[in-house]
Amino acid sequence: MFAHLHCHTQYSMLRGACSADELAAAARARGMRALAVTDTNGLYGAVPFYRACRDHEIKPVFGTEIVGEPDARLHADRAVILARNRRGYSELCRIITARHLSEDFDLAAAIVEASGDVVVLVDDPDLAARLLENGRNSKAGLYFEVRPAETSAQGRLRDAAARRAEQLGIALVATNDVHLVGPHQHRIHQVLRAIAENTSVESLAPEMFAGAECWLKPPDQMKRELGQWGAAVDNAAKIADECNVELELGVLHFPKFDPPAGHTAGNYLREVTYRGAEQKYGTLASVVRSRVDYELDTIIDMGYADYFLIVWDIAREAGRRCVPIVGRGSAADSIVSYVLDITRVDPIEHNLYFERFLNRQRKDPPDIDLDFCWRRRDEILQY
Repeated sequence: MFAHLHCHTQYSMLRGACSADELAAAARARGMRALAVTDTNGLYGAVPFYRACRDHEIKPVFGTEIVGEPDARLHADRAVILARNRRGYSELCRIITARHLSEDFDLAAAIVEASGDVVVLVDDPDLAARLLENGRNSKAGLYFEVRPAETSAQGRLRDAAARRAEQLGIALVATNDVHLVGPHQHRIHQVLRAIAENTSVESLAPEMFAGAECWLKPPDQMKRELGQWGAAVDNAAKIADECNVELELGVLHFPKFDPPAGHTAGNYLREVTYRGAEQKYGTLASVVRSRVDYELDTIIDMGYADYFLIVWDIAREAGRRCVPIVGRGSAADSIVSYVLDITRVDPIEHNLYFERFLNRQRKDPPDIDLDFCWRRRDEILQY
């Protein structure tokens, strides 16, 4: 079944005229079972898109349209990159980051360096030729986009480009550079583009906005309008089948602390906590020992041992570098925080309740707020 693999939502800022939910609902209503969202230079809409696809029983395909030049307009040097799997999704994130942070970002180089965990769609024969020259090929997931034409002249240009891509040995894939759910949204898209260009709709040059035909067309219409390029429609379905990424929404992924050999995070936290408690209190009174054990049992059982060790390590490093630091907020209710030198207030002396910071009924994770001297904050962030 055909799937649109080049689509923009409102997260293509001042370009996309529709929401992810509108696209997913329309795709379902028009007989499609998969859909890609490829917002410009970003994955900002990934989670709303994933939720919308789940709500409408549509398979999500995650991608982005990378536009190579900082001041590029709608039809400038660009490529659509789709994630085949979770590794491919990570690769999308790396490419997007490079696009935003590297002044000398090279689109072709980024594509050539990308692995087979992503699929690349291009619409420029010259870019396709450069990619082939540098080692990217169809086996590594390179495709050439063919789209329905609005005019006979556009059709001739498309056909010439498609034939050149075939001569280069690049497989074709049908797309429609979707910016609209339907033609009725074209005026909205034009207004958005006029805002982006700081001009009026009437003054927009044609290359500054998508055509009125760039909407989520049904599969049979795509096949009919593409005529001789019907195989490209089949390739769209093939690519959608190959792309399988599921997001783990609502699952926390804390970084892991690397304890010394022979230790788990839990027993190492217990060790350094007791060491700190003995330094603070000397001989441990029963009230201190029972409070330490109670807090440690709660922290470890709830899966926050790594988190405490990482914060402890940050506080310890700040101390080594003589960077002023203090923990604040509800973390000061914890004796573990106190004896690890994360906070400076003795909760036993001041009768502070640990449960205000963490208790077994709490659903959301705790957070420990650390303040550093502003002159050296970046140094600690870098660490």
